Amino acid sequence: MRLLDAILLSLSVALFIIGVHQTMIGSETITEGVANAYVFYMLSLLLLFWYRIRRRNQQQEKRQQENKQKNKKKRRSK
Repeated sequence: MRLLDAILLSLSVALFIIGVHQTMIGSETITEGVANAYVFYMLSLLLLFWYRIRRRNQQQEKRQQENKQKNKKKRRSK
């Protein structure tokens, strides 16, 4: 895991926890609490999606490099 990935995941979790906290004690009703914490939830999801996209792209790049190496070995053995 790279540094940026760790930062994205950590910020996502932290913002979600802040959102839950704001929901619970932010106002008199849960509905108002969720409305007040909406920004935290959305930023948390945004960062989580960004993290997942980065991870998927890294895994695809790794697979492509492995496939290139396998193809080179096959060509050499022929």
